[in-house]
Amino acid sequence: VPVSEAIRYRKRAQAAEQQVEQLTTQLAELEQEHHAVKGQVDQMKQAMDEQLEQLKQNNYSEALQEKQSDLQKQLKDALQKELEKQMQKMQELIQQKNTPLSQEALKDLEQENKLFAMDLQRLQALMKQLEHQIGLEQMAKKIDALAKEQEALKQQADTKKQSSEELSKQQATLEKKLEALMQNSFDSLKKEAQEQSEKVALNKAAEKAADAKDAMQKAKQALDKKDQQGAAEQENEAKKNLEEMASMMQEMSDAMDMEQVDMDIKSVRQLLTNLIRLSFDQERLMNAVA
Repeated sequence: VPVSEAIRYRKRAQAAEQQVEQLTTQLAELEQEHHAVKGQVDQMKQAMDEQLEQLKQNNYSEALQEKQSDLQKQLKDALQKELEKQMQKMQELIQQKNTPLSQEALKDLEQENKLFAMDLQRLQALMKQLEHQIGLEQMAKKIDALAKEQEALKQQADTKKQSSEELSKQQATLEKKLEALMQNSFDSLKKEAQEQSEKVALNKAAEKAADAKDAMQKAKQALDKKDQQGAAEQENEAKKNLEEMASMMQEMSDAMDMEQVDMDIKSVRQLLTNLIRLSFDQERLMNAVA
């Protein structure tokens, strides 16, 4: 064999070895990413299971439970199955890494990985949206419970079975409960609000809370003066404002328009698939021209 031919053969062999080595490294990195993503998916599944159990135990609306079930179905039927399919492709690619089609197959797998990561981000965003919706309904339940406590206190004032001093202490306790709800749960909901319409609605709900607090303070002042009849009137006003606020919070939760999860993620996936494939086609065309 001529020396020149032997040199060319050796160079081709070295280039092939380098390609295989590079492909092996890329596959190892890809496999590591897959395991990290699988951990994320497993954590999401556990969080969803716990969340659905909480919704059932605390008697949340059927609409919320249905949306949670839709998210679980999407995670199981789409993302988990898609991840398993990609990991199978990767194992096949590892076994045939020395074939001429390996590099092309790796690019296709990288494309699928990008799409999967985007699907995962979209599902996480929908989970966050659902958590916010749960928070609104939870706030409605807490305010409604406070309204019931206020009604019970009013009835005690009406019957005059307890002293004004004792009723005054109970009224102060209710006011502190309302303050705590507004400073913690309600403020968190305001920070999470994205839509301007929801921010406006939350401000109106806050006005109802302020009116309820004002009525509570007036009821306590009346009780301090041993005017149980005057206190009952203010307690009724406080209860009315709390009930209206609870109704507003529930309406906000019901009005949140979470898209049909399955259709939403599928449609987004199709759009992203087209865009990424176009990007790969352009890259391949540029490489061919070069």
